[in-house]
Amino acid sequence: MPGRSPAIDSVGGTLELTLAEMREERCGRQAALDRLCELLAIQLLRYLMDAGEVESGLLAGMAHPKLVKALIALHDRPEADWTLNGLAREAGMSRARFASLFRDTVGQVG
Repeated sequence: MPGRSPAIDSVGGTLELTLAEMREERCGRQAALDRLCELLAIQLLRYLMDAGEVESGLLAGMAHPKLVKALIALHDRPEADWTLNGLAREAGMSRARFASLFRDTVGQVG
């Protein structure tokens, strides 16, 4: 279906796997269900971001093509001594533009 998010298309397959695991009592069932539920949550969050349903907050930042680069860097290297200049550089933006966009989109500043 045109215009559909790949994230929402993947939910159907994950739901089928989840239901199959629920139907039978097998070794590793609970571990599989735990992981499948985590995957469903990720897929639904991706869908909300792709659909533009998240207007502000961290998820809105993760949905923004430039802000996500800085947020991923923060996540991947939490030990780094991050500065506004460093985060702006990760996002490929000027310091002023990054600060303004981050505040307007994520709604938080240090």
